[in-house]
Amino acid sequence: MILYLDAQNGVNEDAIFSIGTVNRTAVFPREVVKKALDHQAVSLIVVHNHLSSSTKPSDADIMLTRRIRDALALVDIALHDYLIATSNNVSSMKALNLL
Repeated sequence: MILYLDAQNGVNEDAIFSIGTVNRTAVFPREVVKKALDHQAVSLIVVHNHLSSSTKPSDADIMLTRRIRDALALVDIALHDYLIATSNNVSSMKALNLL
């Protein structure tokens, strides 16, 4: 899911971006940038769920977060955070100093 934010950090739109399988989904940074521009976003918050009870980011989560951040930066859109959620917990890449 992505929250598309305006200049005052208000939510312009929230949308499910990708639906995956039990252990994988396809997310392409160029498509994240395209949708952000379509929604006239100034910044984003990306959220994805882990079906396990662990909110610990995988190496793939960390790499994808950085690729999205870098792609958005090319068009002056900030990635405020990348959250990983389970049924009872949330982890923030920003709070973990991974963003």
